[in-house]
Amino acid sequence: YIPDDVNIIGSGAFEGCKSLNNVIIPERVNKILSDTFRKCKSLTNIIIPNSVTIIEQRAFSHCKSLVNIIIPNSVTVIEDYAFYNCKSLSSITFPNSVNKIGCGAFEGCSSLVEVSLSNSISEIEHDIFSGCSSIINLAIPNSVIKIGYSAFFGCSSLEQISIPDSVISLGHDVFSRCSSLSNLIIPHKINEIRSSIFQDCLSLTQITIPNIVEIIGRHVLFGETILNGIELPESIKTLNNNSFIEHDINTVIIPNNFKSIGPDTFYKCSLLTDIIIPDSVTSIGEGAF
Repeated sequence: YIPDDVNIIGSGAFEGCKSLNNVIIPERVNKILSDTFRKCKSLTNIIIPNSVTIIEQRAFSHCKSLVNIIIPNSVTVIEDYAFYNCKSLSSITFPNSVNKIGCGAFEGCSSLVEVSLSNSISEIEHDIFSGCSSIINLAIPNSVIKIGYSAFFGCSSLEQISIPDSVISLGHDVFSRCSSLSNLIIPHKINEIRSSIFQDCLSLTQITIPNIVEIIGRHVLFGETILNGIELPESIKTLNNNSFIEHDINTVIIPNNFKSIGPDTFYKCSLLTDIIIPDSVTSIGEGAF
């Protein structure tokens, strides 16, 4: 029990209290400071009052028994790794008051199934849902313009994700090891497909690449997928080193006006049977095929 007249709970105040299982935070508290409940391994329930505006970094990290948490409408910021490794957390709803969710905020929350994102966030930070292996579907709100690297790395149950046209940047490894993801439409404002973005996407059968993409990074499809063919848009002028290395792709359509194929681009693509190289290509790197 925390008395009602308490307005500040110090950083790390309850850190490592392994038997603490229930907390009601007083209405006067406006911040949950860093590490406050970190490693409270028995904590199953916590009530956050409407007075709280910020949940600081690692505030609830490693609270492995925490199942559900309600974020009140007063909260505007959830900082880095706030709920890192909360392995029992099954659902989370962000009110529209939340305009920033820090990197790795829910990384390792392996039981998290339901996520409803705020319409006020402009960026999905790196590693935010990395290792959330139970999420099946996710809708990105139209307010988002950037998705950071490894944001959904290892979301192995993710079957469907809706990315709005407002997104102009996808980080490297963003869908790496999303082994249940079957198809993806990349927003039409994306002009670069960064490295390892679809690595080990075992169920991926279809990718739609927009016509403004100019660069495809390294190891884009590295590892196993069931994607058999890919058609590159006219906007692409070059393929970087190792773009499709050791992939089971069998058909590639390279557009006209293409300039160069980098070293090891299709190295060890043992099932590749058909590729048409246009006259515009002036450079083919060492070990390209």
